[in-house]
Amino acid sequence: MNWSDLRLFLSFTWTVPNLSPIRSYRHTKTDASRFRVGPPPGNPTLPPSHAGLIPIPGAEEGNALFFWLFEAENRENDGNFIGKPLALRKLLRFFKGGPGCSSVIGALSESGPLTFVGNASMPTANPYSWTKFGSVLYIDQPVGTGFSTLNSSKPISKNEQDTSDLYAWLGEFYREFPHLLEKKTHLVGESYAGIFVPYFASEIVKHRDSLPINLKSISVGNGILGNNAVMADVAVGAYLETNAPILDILRDVIHAFSSADHICEFDTVLNEPNEYPPPGPISVPGNPENLNFRRDELCRTPSDSDAGPMAEYVQTSLHTPQSDTGKSSKKRNKPYPFQGCNSEIMQALLGPANHPTPPAYFIIPDLISTHNISTHIYHGKLDMLINHIAVELVLQNMTWNRRQGFQQRPTASFGVRKGGSRAGSTAQPGNDGTNISTGGIWTAERGLTYHLFNDAGHVVPFDQPEEMFCIDNRGLGKCFPSY
Repeated sequence: MNWSDLRLFLSFTWTVPNLSPIRSYRHTKTDASRFRVGPPPGNPTLPPSHAGLIPIPGAEEGNALFFWLFEAENRENDGNFIGKPLALRKLLRFFKGGPGCSSVIGALSESGPLTFVGNASMPTANPYSWTKFGSVLYIDQPVGTGFSTLNSSKPISKNEQDTSDLYAWLGEFYREFPHLLEKKTHLVGESYAGIFVPYFASEIVKHRDSLPINLKSISVGNGILGNNAVMADVAVGAYLETNAPILDILRDVIHAFSSADHICEFDTVLNEPNEYPPPGPISVPGNPENLNFRRDELCRTPSDSDAGPMAEYVQTSLHTPQSDTGKSSKKRNKPYPFQGCNSEIMQALLGPANHPTPPAYFIIPDLISTHNISTHIYHGKLDMLINHIAVELVLQNMTWNRRQGFQQRPTASFGVRKGGSRAGSTAQPGNDGTNISTGGIWTAERGLTYHLFNDAGHVVPFDQPEEMFCIDNRGLGKCFPSY
């Protein structure tokens, strides 16, 4: 695609006003039309959308979160449309990871209603947009991420502060868009949002009496769920050995990792989650909770692997005054540009003194067991940044609804029925003469669902958009199973 055209597209589309602080969402009438996004150039099909900055109540003046809200589509003649009654009742809230990566990137490259095909100069409708089964809200958080503003020279360094800011902000958001409060709400996030989403969901259920959000589920893709020893160290050797033919790794290298795994007793650890049901709690050698296992993450810089394959290009396109949010940028403490991922936020939240308790320890089990929040974990099999072996180890060591781990090994297939198979996918003939593209394997037990995508890396909606769409668009005729 022509990225200068994307820059022009956004400059025409976005007119984002700055909002003055508002004290009460319950009793003050507002006119949300001031957030309305104008029709895009080229007249692509676009559901009604709103975007802007809303200040965080009680925070330092100038601290505000940017949002882009797309209303659910109402196109019943669309074969991918789940149907008006269901779609209009759902609100999906999407969070990017990083930490400090903009959700706008996800809107433009993964799950939003617009997409650029090849070298097209103008966007077209995304056939796998999540707006087909609900309204979708993209939020740039923490403060200072993407188009969100931060009035301090120092980013927040505690996950607790981000959770508190986001929850306070949400009250103001619902005051502006009160019709969304009655919708069934689903939180979706990727990568470091494996931390953000469960913590935020926990905050929502704690305060249902004061802000009655109808939270139904959370979904985490390729997420950080356990301690960093498990997520980054224990399963590396096993993952490399499993994928050695694809990665073309020398046997000497694999042998070196295998020897190290044996010395560290990681090989013993990895044998335990292969038993279904697991025999008991899985102990990671070396007391990792008291060690600095964030050492390598402190050296990370924002990259495509954090924000998605299109991040570099989207960032370049938004790195321009023409794509600025008008008055919304005036309270930035630093001169513009837009950053797809904010390295200062990443360094601050990944610091060794700032580790939140892994959500798999208590928060996710509590959401499922106590609050009946359906939980979905999905993962790309080809992800090297956070590999699926580590995530499966975390899940098999987690106890929810009185049992540890999945009791049965995931073996059921999911996928798409279509006339021609997608390149790189596993396809086989169906009974009706179409091809069945096997997207991966899945399982569901006691309120927790897990999907492993065969052909996806760190960003599943980008790598396998149709299969990901089917996971959420349950009952669509071309998807299997129609669970």
